[in-house]
Amino acid sequence: MPRTKNSKTPRKLSGLSDEGRRLLRATRGASRKAIEETFALGLPITFLKRGRLYHRYPDGREELVSEKEMLEVAGFVYP
Repeated sequence: MPRTKNSKTPRKLSGLSDEGRRLLRATRGASRKAIEETFALGLPITFLKRGRLYHRYPDGREELVSEKEMLEVAGFVYP
């Protein structure tokens, strides 16, 4: 079923069961809350964008995570 402009159910949710929709909404809410709390502490979050890791700071600036930093964090696990 194509999504109409007035549809209240986003396309991503339309094929899910009721339990799946509730779980997806809960995880989205938990993620938003975690990001807000992290930014409130003045700390950056790390996220994946186009296959690369970035840090996003509370002021909105984004920086690519350097390979050196990834090696320091991952140690010998990093390929």
